[in-house]
Amino acid sequence: MTSVTSDLDLGARPVDGWYWLPTGHARQPYRPRPEAAAGELRHCYSYERSSTAIKDAAIELIDCATTKVFVASFRFVDPDLRAALRRAAGRLRGGVYVITALEKKALGATIDFIPAYEEGEEEDWAEPAPGTPPDVNEQESKKHYQELCAAGVWVRGHTSFHAKFLVIDDRAALVSSANLESTALEDATNRAGRAPGFDAVTGESGVVTTRPADARLLGRLFARLWQSECTWDAPPAPQYKLSSRNPEPPGFAVEPPPAGTAGPVWTGAGDRRLILAALHDICARAREHLTLASFSVQGLDDHRDLLLDPVAKARAAGVRVRLLLRSRNFTATRQLAGMLAALGVEVYGDDKTHAKCAIADDTYGAIFSANFDAQHGIYSGTEVGMRLDGEPVLADVAHFFEHCFACAPHRLYHAPKAADCGDLASRSLSPWPLPAAITVIPVGQAWPALAAMTDPVLFTCRDGAATVTLHADGSKWLLSPAPGGTWRLELIGDRGEALRLDDWLSPRRDGPPDPYRNHRRGVCPALLVTG
Repeated sequence: MTSVTSDLDLGARPVDGWYWLPTGHARQPYRPRPEAAAGELRHCYSYERSSTAIKDAAIELIDCATTKVFVASFRFVDPDLRAALRRAAGRLRGGVYVITALEKKALGATIDFIPAYEEGEEEDWAEPAPGTPPDVNEQESKKHYQELCAAGVWVRGHTSFHAKFLVIDDRAALVSSANLESTALEDATNRAGRAPGFDAVTGESGVVTTRPADARLLGRLFARLWQSECTWDAPPAPQYKLSSRNPEPPGFAVEPPPAGTAGPVWTGAGDRRLILAALHDICARAREHLTLASFSVQGLDDHRDLLLDPVAKARAAGVRVRLLLRSRNFTATRQLAGMLAALGVEVYGDDKTHAKCAIADDTYGAIFSANFDAQHGIYSGTEVGMRLDGEPVLADVAHFFEHCFACAPHRLYHAPKAADCGDLASRSLSPWPLPAAITVIPVGQAWPALAAMTDPVLFTCRDGAATVTLHADGSKWLLSPAPGGTWRLELIGDRGEALRLDDWLSPRRDGPPDPYRNHRRGVCPALLVTG
């Protein structure tokens, strides 16, 4: 006869897979190096409770333009930057050109953003207030562009666009990972009175270059995109009108700097994959340590050549590799990052990072707008970056990412114990609502049925309810208060539909409604003792 244990340590059960768990670190304001580079290339950034360096640099450049301003951004909703562009258009009598990711809906004069190429990036948008019409963001975006066009700014839309750069007068430029929106540029403390939902600034990194050769090259790249790739057009006019356009055949080529030298790199504009080439070259040059950062890592399993193979070679050579990612417990994100962690990569997470880089031995490196994403940005689409090999500014970029790693609130772990999963990096989970150890009074077969389960146990409950439901392998148990501070344990369902933690962690876009969406829910870490 098989004996049944008198206690069940559900918190000791492993939760299979890769998960973001807290490091215990808190973000601290970023402070640049005292000896920060002050030459033709300088670093700029955004980070929680820190200087608004990217935004300040962008406005400064726009305000000092004397002939023309070129702006490229996947999103474009920051009011101060829009005001700067309106000022420039008035001062320059035009001469301000914007490329962004927009399209016109059929039979309507409204603007709609192209779906985000970065998985889950739409989560960064503010939630509309209750009762807000569903098209409010769309109408607000249309208003922004109406104001720009009425002020003399010329706007064009590109349907495969994710680059973020700004050029003035062919003499200075800004290249960064930041979209020109408030969440990417300034902290909530600087946004009094702005729309609710923008809770904190996103971590971003960029470089201002005052080297005329860089500015001319980026200006030429912008002109190529403007002429030969934009398919929507909103010219300056008192009455805003967005219309489709047929791109013109390329009238000129855009030649990059020699491979391995400092200067602009990009994806697109004639099927160029210069960011991919730079990434591979930097990985190959690493001898001691390699620093990588990205918002996402989509498609790595289908394209090992993108990052898995270069990183495997670096690890085989004894190189320490660290990767910073947006810490979202989406199933695909965790498992793809886990493939890198299985190679020995130290994978850190920050749920507010959006910066991208590759840096080898603090000597070779690049920043860019592209993610390590095989679906968009590395092989296709439009992205822009700066190769920074040997430049003093690379030390500032490396210093910024060292700070990001030191303050990273999450790290990726394999098969953690259930007791460690009470604070996963997820907005959809809640902490265990009962004490860590509880005495239970089993009813019928409730105890042996639960003891026979080897999978981690999940829980659900409603706010204010006295009961908690446990779930494992399709079965359900009800915990309800009993005399003397004990809990009644009753088997209430057997072999029904099994709940999966991954379904709670990943957004449900298809399939039936989630019956536990309005419940508090999570992983049960409790020690159950029979009374």
